[in-house]
This record gives sequence, C-alpha cells and structure tokens, in this order.
Amino acid sequence: MRHYYFVEGFFVLLGMALMAVAIKYPKDVFIKLPLELMKLPFKPFDDLFPLFDSTSSIDEDKPYPSRRRLPVDFLQGCKFIYVLKSTTSLNELLAGFLEIPSETYAVEDFTIVNDDRQTILQFPADITFYNYHLAVQYFDNELGSRNSFGVFRSSTLQYYVFQDRATLNNFVGFTADGKLFSIYMLGDLDEKHYLRLNQKLEVDTGWIDRAKFSSGINVNQC
Repeated sequence: MRHYYFVEGFFVLLGMALMAVAIKYPKDVFIKLPLELMKLPFKPFDDLFPLFDSTSSIDEDKPYPSRRRLPVDFLQGCKFIYVLKSTTSLNELLAGFLEIPSETYAVEDFTIVNDDRQTILQFPADITFYNYHLAVQYFDNELGSRNSFGVFRSSTLQYYVFQDRATLNNFVGFTADGKLFSIYMLGDLDEKHYLRLNQKLEVDTGWIDRAKFSSGINVNQC
C-alpha cells in the first residue's frame, strides 16, 4: 500500500494552522464562522463570492492602533442610544436586541424618551460595557448608517460612539473634548473599560456636528 507522505504532511500542517487560528480568534472560529456556514444554503449564489475573495482575511479586522487608553467609569455613568430615524417601533427593536445577550434584561429596565429631533433609549445602570456597545451595533445594523449612535455620560467623561464602517468588530467615536477613539469588540470588554485614543482615526466631522447637536437634552438628570 502506497504512502502519500506529501498529502499526509499537508493535512497535518493544515490542522496545525486551523488550531492556531482557533486559539488566536476563538470568537471568529467558534461563533461567527459556524453562523455563516449555516446561512450558506439560504444565500443567493452571487453572495458566496466574498467568502472566497483572496483580498479578504480574518487578520484585516484587527483593533486600530492607539497612543494610550482612556479609562471609562462605565458603572457610574448613563448610557443611551439616540435614534434619529426609524420606521420600526423602538420597543420592537429593543425586544429583538434582548434576545441576543447571555445576560437577562427586561424591556421595563429601559426608558424611552421622545423629543422633536429623535428618540432616546436609556439603558439600565447594570448593562455591561460589552452589551451596551453590542446594542449600538445592533441598532446601526437594523436602522442603517447614520440613523443612530451611542452616548455615554458620567461626571468625568462623555463620549459619542458609532459602528465603524470599514470593519466589523471596531467602533469609532469622540469624547466631548474632541479626543478620537476606537473600541475593539473582541477584547475583554467586560473586565477592562477603556477607549483606545488615536487622533489619526478617520471620523466623519459632519456626523460629529450632527451628533453633538442631537444629544443636547438631559435624560433622567444624566
């Protein structure tokens, strides 16, 4: 019986490479990849091509460089999502989001306030840093670009946060005093609450002005 050592060696190396990827990117391999594979039978044929695009890679979705980290007193602050435009009930969107986190929250834990410019969703005080930004991402996906954004406000810090348009797992934003930052969703966000500061980040200044104007009201004395 012939031994095809080259073929065996190839599969050994392939298995080692897959193990290395799984160790470095566990969320991508064990969560995102299985979900995408489950969707394949339901995708139009043309939608399959990006999966085999030689220019795409897991390595592209990395955290943005940062010069320093700005700690966030997240538990002491108020958390909001401002919805500028929606054709769907905010209660309906909220109910859809609450099916995602592993922690349990009730719709009654959230406060919805309306003014002439937008609808504001205030989060419960015990929402985690990760789940709050997951909600910012969820609303952006559901409502479309530039129709919603997150606002955090405490006695020492206020920042505005948006889903990054170039990557899946990064957010970008700015603080009230003009510092630009990113947040990387695959980091240990429930243990480490900080903003990755970098003044060279690309953030649409027109969007910044619009967000500052829209988030000028007080909600529940925050």
